[in-house]
Amino acid sequence: MSLSSALLFVLPFNQSIRIKSASRNHTTSDAGAFLLRSVIDRTGILDFLTDRLHDPRDPQRTHYPLSELLLQWLLQLMQGWSSLWTDAVSQDAAFGVSTSTRWGDGVVGSDRTLASQTTMSRLVGLLSIF
Repeated sequence: MSLSSALLFVLPFNQSIRIKSASRNHTTSDAGAFLLRSVIDRTGILDFLTDRLHDPRDPQRTHYPLSELLLQWLLQLMQGWSSLWTDAVSQDAAFGVSTSTRWGDGVVGSDRTLASQTTMSRLVGLLSIF
């Protein structure tokens, strides 16, 4: 078995995602988001917040569910990124996987991106109402 195909571990929050060792060209500075996501799931904080917040957005016009926005916001803060500065992490596959509440092979794809700075600004505005 080559080094590039050695399975290291499976993520507890989404077992369809497999972490493998890779070459230097496939690295991320946000791997800690996997651990933080596991902690968030175990504590139930995301469900706690989502259940208690009212989402006034029109479901027909929303791309990101409230739970994914809250998850992205929490992980960005925990990783040391500003909650409004999303450009630097928006295309990072590790961060994208960590912020997805979806399951299966389609979690990370070429069209999977994080919420934009303007969307996160609206989330912060929504949170400031409560």
